[in-house]
Amino acid sequence: MAKKEKIQYPNPEFFRCKDEINWKAQWENLKEVGAIAWDMLKATDWKQFGLDRVEDAKADGKRVKEEFEAFMALDAENKKDVILNGERRLGRLYRKGAMATVRREWRGIKDTAYDFYEWARMWGMLLMTFSKDLIPALNSTLYYRWMVSYFCCHGFMDKNIMGLRGSNLRMSHLLIYDVFRYVAENLVLSAKCDKKNGNCEALNQRTVLFDEMTMGQIMAGFPDLYGFPHQLLAVFLVSFLSVLPQITVTVQSFRKTNGPLFVSGFSFDSYIAVWSKAKQSITNTFLYAVIALAIIIVLSLLGAYLIVRRKSFFTNLIDVLLMFPYVIPGAVLGICLIVAFNSGAILLTGSMWIIIISFIIRKLPYTMRSSVGILYQIDNSVEEASISLGVPPMRTFFKTTVHLMLPGVLSGAVLSFVSVINTLSATLLLYTGKTVTIPVAIFNCVNNDAYGQASALSTILTLTTVLCLILFNKISGGKSVVG
Repeated sequence: MAKKEKIQYPNPEFFRCKDEINWKAQWENLKEVGAIAWDMLKATDWKQFGLDRVEDAKADGKRVKEEFEAFMALDAENKKDVILNGERRLGRLYRKGAMATVRREWRGIKDTAYDFYEWARMWGMLLMTFSKDLIPALNSTLYYRWMVSYFCCHGFMDKNIMGLRGSNLRMSHLLIYDVFRYVAENLVLSAKCDKKNGNCEALNQRTVLFDEMTMGQIMAGFPDLYGFPHQLLAVFLVSFLSVLPQITVTVQSFRKTNGPLFVSGFSFDSYIAVWSKAKQSITNTFLYAVIALAIIIVLSLLGAYLIVRRKSFFTNLIDVLLMFPYVIPGAVLGICLIVAFNSGAILLTGSMWIIIISFIIRKLPYTMRSSVGILYQIDNSVEEASISLGVPPMRTFFKTTVHLMLPGVLSGAVLSFVSVINTLSATLLLYTGKTVTIPVAIFNCVNNDAYGQASALSTILTLTTVLCLILFNKISGGKSVVG
């Protein structure tokens, strides 16, 4: 087996963009971007630039003196802790209005050494990547001014690893390295494909296939190119197949029916039949879900407060027990509720309340976990500041803490609502003729060969679910809030 040739950096052939180069176009482009660079230099106020650097030097000197005095004021034990585990206050790392830190954060001996290693490795990777096709990269950087902003990438890295130690620091560096590598490779590819760089015709096509992790704004700077992530073709196919049954059911809900058969033509007959025969199931579904959701939100707020702010053996036990319904099958829960409330002082079997209780027990973990996760992110000092001003603890919780928790709580509540309105297993054992819900009505329609009505009810349920998920993304900003 032939030994694989080791790639040398900087690439000895970095002047070769691909297989062919239009050197005349490259030269004209270099003259153009050179003129742009010269205009930028002439427009610079060098006197003010020098004064700013002097002020920066004075500020750095003052900062170094203050940091040294603060360190020397510590006792021996705290000095040792700072040296081994890193600094605790990070407020002086940024100069006002600056994107980059004024110095590297001290994270302790081991983590600081690792941080410097990764910082150097990232810059080495960027230089190696751009050196392979240096001319197109320089041309595009000077021609498209927005690309200059990528020189601030180290500021992005510093902000994303601020305060991190140990395994968290290592994981963040690994992720950031991969992101920067993908972005750099695709920036160079985009530069090589740009027509103004005069490269080979094969790269000058209007469609550019780039990696799935490339940021979308890269392509925005190249108006003559169209970007499409080729690795995502399989994902798009799987996603389409996953929603294909929903699309089919929605279309079938508008088809005419003759008994159990679908016939040619479209109409609203299935929806009219649903409204006349199964209107109660629609009303029940949303009524029960809203009542259950209100109780779930209250229990989640109180439970999250106990678990996070009042830690003890019992609150940890409550945290574990609250997750049990998440793994218990719905049918088992339904049987347990029937056995528990079928006789005795509390007789709930056959009523709407036993269904609501099953919803609460079964779906509480969704909102509970999101509430716990968001409360962990709220510092105790917020509540302590309010209490120190004379506000009672309970009022502080509901007026201050709950307000800060609302995005996470509401996001979890929306997911609980989606799950509630789609519940079938437990409800199938607990419902009566007066407490039927949409999933049960769909089940009964299928058993009675009323496929058109089943499709109409399924479409209503699907539309509600989609609207709830859109609301969830709006509240959470597209981020997961589950702890």
